[in-house]
Amino acid sequence: MGQVLLFACGGGLLSAMLFMSAASGSPSALIVTQLTPLPLFLVGFSLGAAATAVASAVAVAVVLLFAGLVPGAGLMLGVGLPAFLLMRQAMTAAGSNGSNEAHAPVWCPPGPLLVILCGYGA
Repeated sequence: MGQVLLFACGGGLLSAMLFMSAASGSPSALIVTQLTPLPLFLVGFSLGAAATAVASAVAVAVVLLFAGLVPGAGLMLGVGLPAFLLMRQAMTAAGSNGSNEAHAPVWCPPGPLLVILCGYGA
């Protein structure tokens, strides 16, 4: 459990650093800022939705501490919450796939995940 928490906190710190790179004022930092959700998705796909929630909370806490309330709320609503909800949906097994394998889970296909993402954006 300790390694999972450490990996999740590291992903949250990396996500916060990518998000706050726009504060440097460099035009190339705006490109790097678009990679903010990547560490959260890496944590989510490797450790699950609970670890994504921890990583998102750490990222929001770091941004709140160093940048203030408005950027922290923006990170939470624009990156952290959608990453957690998408990981929760992506990691949910729907049941068996009907093959001869014993209880092989069927994961959510990418099409509905894309529709969910578009719904979050709308």
